[in-house]
Amino acid sequence: MKPEDREAAARTGDTSAEACGVRLTMAMNAAELSQKELSAQVNKGHTSISNQQNGRQFPSRDVMMYFYKFHDIDFNFFYVGKFSHFPPELQERLFSNTSEK
Repeated sequence: MKPEDREAAARTGDTSAEACGVRLTMAMNAAELSQKELSAQVNKGHTSISNQQNGRQFPSRDVMMYFYKFHDIDFNFFYVGKFSHFPPELQERLFSNTSEK
């Protein structure tokens, strides 16, 4: 996948709650976590995680801190879609479930 395709998939630069939800879903897929598993890890209700994924809420600090601490996915990715500083293997995991263009 070309860098510009990755930027489009990550909606780089888009700071909307919807775009942050897309990136949360990418992070969950990369970490192979379901909503139920993530909610248990961060001590949040299933509905809260669902709302964050669907763009009804921004990803919570607890969620972003969990991904930073255990999966090296930082706040810059969630808020603006910045991923170029991630190691290649993390980028591959993040974009493995996005469609090729």
